[in-house]
Order: sequence, then C-alpha cells, then structure tokens
Amino acid sequence: MEKSYSKTTIQTRLILLVLSILIPLSALLAWTMIRDEERARDAVYLRMATVATDRASLIGQYFVDQQAVLGRLAQRPDVQRGDPAQCDPLLLSYPKLHPEFSNLSQRRLDGTLLCTYLPNTSAQVAPIFLGLAETAARSGKYNVSPVMKGPASGRQVVVSVQPVVDGSGVVTGVMFLGNDLLKLNSRIFAVLPDGVTVGVFDEKETFALRSDDPEKWIGQLIAPASRGRYNQQPTGSATLVAVDGVRRLYSWVTVPGLGWRVSAGVREDLAMAPYWQSRNQTRVAIGAMVFLALFLAYRLAKSITRPVSQLELVTRHMANGDFSVRAGVSGPSELRNLATQFNAMLDVRAVAIAELRDSETRWK
Repeated sequence: MEKSYSKTTIQTRLILLVLSILIPLSALLAWTMIRDEERARDAVYLRMATVATDRASLIGQYFVDQQAVLGRLAQRPDVQRGDPAQCDPLLLSYPKLHPEFSNLSQRRLDGTLLCTYLPNTSAQVAPIFLGLAETAARSGKYNVSPVMKGPASGRQVVVSVQPVVDGSGVVTGVMFLGNDLLKLNSRIFAVLPDGVTVGVFDEKETFALRSDDPEKWIGQLIAPASRGRYNQQPTGSATLVAVDGVRRLYSWVTVPGLGWRVSAGVREDLAMAPYWQSRNQTRVAIGAMVFLALFLAYRLAKSITRPVSQLELVTRHMANGDFSVRAGVSGPSELRNLATQFNAMLDVRAVAIAELRDSETRWK
C-alpha cells in the first residue's frame, strides 16, 4: 500500500487530504442529524402522550361517575325488590338525561327481564348478556363489556354491568346500561388539537371510539400492523400505519381500571415537515461545502502540479539535448522561485558554453 501511495500524484494526495477531513466531518454531521430527528420525534411523541392522557382521563372519569350512579341505583328499594310490576321510576328516567345512553334494564341472573327503558327490549336475553351477568355475579363488581352491537338499539355500544346485591350480600340480579359509542365519541372528542387523530379500543383491539370517521371505524379491529403491540405495552410510542393507511406518530396510554388503550397520533409528514425542511437545507449546504472544498482542492492541486509539470517538461528537453527551453514562472512563490533559479541556471550554462566556444575559436 505504501508503494501504491508513493506513486500517487500531488493532486491526488491533496484531494485525499481534503477527503480525510470531510469524511469524518460528514459522519459527525450525519450523526447529529439523526439525533436531531430523534429529538424531533420525541417532542411529537410527548405532545401525543399529553393528548392521549387527557382523553384517557375523561373516559376513566366517565365510567367512574357511571359506576357511582349505578351503584346507588342498585341500592334503591324498588330495584332491590326486583318486581316487574313496579319498576323504579329513576331507572326509567335516568337514560333521558344522557344522550349517550342507549338503554338501561334490570334482569335476574337467569336473564328474566324486570325493567327496561326501551319498550322494544326483548324479554329473551342474548347469550352475551348471560355471560356478562355470570361475570358480575361471580365478582360482585361493576364491569364494562367489550364493544358489541346492541340488540335493542342496533348501534355499536359497550354495556356497563352493575350487580344488584341484597342485604345479605347475595347477587340477585344485574343492571345493564348501554353506552352508545357514536354519541359518546362526540362527547369525548368535542375538542382536539388540529391534525390529531385519537383512537380508543378495548382489550380485544376493537375500536370503541375514534375521532376521525367514527361511523366507519367504531366496532372494527385496529390496523393489522398494530395488533398485539398495545396489549404488550400499556404505554408507549411508535410510528405506525393506521387503519386508514396513513403513517402517524403515535403515543398511547391505558385507561385506569378499564384496560382500554387510548392512542393519539399525528401525520408523520405534517409533524416532521419543519425538521425535514431544515434537514434538507442542511444537506444542501453540506453538499455545497463538500463540492466547494473539492473544487478548491482541485484548483490548488492544479496550481502546484502545472508548474511542476512544466519543470518536468524542461528537464526532458534538456535530457534530449535541447537547452533552449525555459520553465514558465507560475504557481506558488516557492515554485516561482524554483523556476526562476532553474531558468537562471540554464542562462548561466548557455553563457558559459558560448564563452567556451568563443575561446575555442580564438585558440584555433
């Protein structure tokens, strides 16, 4: 390798010198740009986490308040008696106060209908409701169903299940409160930052709420690329392709006590546009500096190699017996001085030869 390097020209060596400086510098700048992009993404993730946390808090408080109300309703005497002929009037009027409630009914554990807000409610209980009743009977606690289609309303709902416990602590029945998800969606997402999309999904990864196109997505599974990720990580951030095919920067959190995930995202091309614009400008500036450095190195090398080449040409003429040629005086001062002294040497030689010939002529 040393022999190969020794054969390189001055011009090549100067360009290699410039590259030996530019390559590490470019690597450092590239690393800096990568770090800057990570920081830009982290800043977006932090904003999305704030939005997701805020929506999760609203959803959590909604169901906490609902649990408190249903718990008090379950203790009222008419509810405790469970007499179909005498429904609690508050049970029949409570859904009127909340547009997002689709139905409120009371049943025995075997599914027998006792009271209902919607008159068209079937006396026959759907199998899924029997499963919810069994779960409530075993736990004795309030719980919320997965996303489903309400048999009475025909709309996408989640059902809040409140056990009715008698004075001896025995679960005698349950109350089912249907939450119309489209109406709840309007309440939860009444105000959102511009450009932000929020999705809420249950533990089966089915959309319960979505700020964009809720009619289309509520009740549908989340994007295939995201399935499993949210259940593995209660909180997190990632850049993902959503169900609508748009690539977004997402942060997600878990609704306390409910297990639902709330994911807030913003389009990557919009969120990262300021950084990408700055990055592209930096790339252009770096490219221009590299080009300028190489151009200057080339011009500098030429300013050195041209006079040297001229000296080399003169020495070749001299080797062939032609001493009339002279080197051009150009380039850096050292090379100009060298060319001047070289030409002076040739002039002195020419004078000495002329005198010698003249002397030989006189002595003949």
